[in-house]
Amino acid sequence: MILLTNNPYDRKLVMAVGKVPNRILKRSVVNLLKCPPRTGIDAASFAVGDIHVLTACATGLTDCAIAPETAVYKAANNIWVSGGELLGIEASFMLPKNYNEYNLKAYTKRVKAACDKCKTTLAGGHTEVTDGVKRFCISVAATGIAGTTPVNIHNVKPGMDIIVTKWIALEEAAMIVSNEDNMAKLCEHFSNEYMSVTGQYADWLTVRDEAAVAMKHGVAAMHDISEGGIFTALWDFAEGSGCGFEVDLKRIPLRQETVEIAEFFHLNPYTMKSSGSIIIACDNGTDMVNALNEEGIPAVIIGRTTDNNGKILRNEDEIRYLDKM
Repeated sequence: MILLTNNPYDRKLVMAVGKVPNRILKRSVVNLLKCPPRTGIDAASFAVGDIHVLTACATGLTDCAIAPETAVYKAANNIWVSGGELLGIEASFMLPKNYNEYNLKAYTKRVKAACDKCKTTLAGGHTEVTDGVKRFCISVAATGIAGTTPVNIHNVKPGMDIIVTKWIALEEAAMIVSNEDNMAKLCEHFSNEYMSVTGQYADWLTVRDEAAVAMKHGVAAMHDISEGGIFTALWDFAEGSGCGFEVDLKRIPLRQETVEIAEFFHLNPYTMKSSGSIIIACDNGTDMVNALNEEGIPAVIIGRTTDNNGKILRNEDEIRYLDKM
């Protein structure tokens, strides 16, 4: 085991809570692998004859009330945005000492219900009590198949339309309002009726339907918007494809309730967790948006890919470059 010392350089290696930055992933993970993953690709792929097996994983901590569900949805979403068919879910539970069996059973039922919503099965997993964790941790692995080469970031070319489905920041907003204290604070400032729609946010976190529509209408690539929000997803999309982009900030879809929640808790909606929303790149964005809308799925073109490395965000006459994520 390698331990950090009191050397000042070692202390610089300590990582902050949250999604590990790409520069660290490349330096300490990707560069060590013989066949490394590529930024912007959501699922690993293995060819077995003419079939491509897809795998994806996600984690959650149960200090968030909807963590079991979001972990299942995230893993499943990564299979769907790769153009795959979801075959099954495995869930591993790491339990702190003296954990209550009643709670274990309750969380298992919720994972099972999330699998049912994804129209798949909870195929197995692992359950362990350990003094290595202080909170209930869940790790979810999803398995799928694709009959052809999976849809991925390699297919993106300059000049393609960039589409975002539904609304960004739904996931983190849903996590916030799932906490009774947070909801009570919000209802002191906004009416119960106004905030009631946020109770549906957790039901909008799967992307099975929009991925299926995209696959039928000429999608080049899809990318799940999750940890780090839309800004991180756009950065990953550009890095993985080798294209730049120009995006109209005002066209990025946000629900007004989410804006209020973000302002109330001093959060940036463009960096909030956004499972349930995906980026789609394609040649004819108007046709794709129309096809999605016909299926009742909100979608909007927010910009286009470019033939350079520029990551440009336009806000009316103001132009800014997306900071390195």
